[in-house]
This record gives sequence, C-alpha cells and structure tokens, in this order.
Amino acid sequence: MSNTQDLHALRLKDAALLLEYDYLPMETGYSVTSDGMNYIAASTYMPGVTGKMIDWWFGFIHTSDFYKLWHPRDHIFSDWDRPRDNTSTYIGGHHLVKEYIVGVLSNLKISFKDPAIYFGLD
Repeated sequence: MSNTQDLHALRLKDAALLLEYDYLPMETGYSVTSDGMNYIAASTYMPGVTGKMIDWWFGFIHTSDFYKLWHPRDHIFSDWDRPRDNTSTYIGGHHLVKEYIVGVLSNLKISFKDPAIYFGLD
C-alpha cells in the first residue's frame, strides 16, 4: 500500500473511469492525489448488487452498531450531520465516522454527492 503522493490515485474529475475498467492501477491503498485530496481505495466486488440495494444500505445505517456490521473491528463510530429516517436520504449528506485505516484511528466526514456530478446523467 502506498501512503505518499501517488500517480495511480484516482482524482474526482476522473471518477468516470470506474465505469470503464474492471480494474484500476490502485485497487487497495491510500495516498494523496496530485491535487491534494486524500484518496482511499478499497475494492469490494459485490456481484448482483443493485443501486437500490446500496440505497437501502445507506438508508439502514443510523447507528454505530449498524455501521459495525460492515466491519466490526475497524468501524468504531457512525453518525450523520442531520436527522435521518429510513428513506435512503444520504445524497447531500455527510457521514461522520471513526474508523481504523491501516491501523490508525481516523475521524472522517464522508460527503455523498449526486452521482451525476461525476458519472453523468446516464
């Protein structure tokens, strides 16, 4: 795994490459992109998973206990920056988590944006 500036890290402006290739140069690791963004790559292949299933999952995660189901050792805390119900209203929200990344406890704010911004309307 890399922890320095890495030419293989995917920049947000190039996110559409995720739809074009089965594998990218960095499938697992972390680095800082050339434009200064922290980049974490963790490939998880989930054959048969649909967009509706992903919507359900992020609608389901309301508490730290639910978040820990994904990774019981590394996921420590989970909250959202606004009240949530079970309607998958995570787009536009910020997931506030504490989790271990390569052994270091990290406080993260994961922002969910409209996928059309990065992948187009189709």
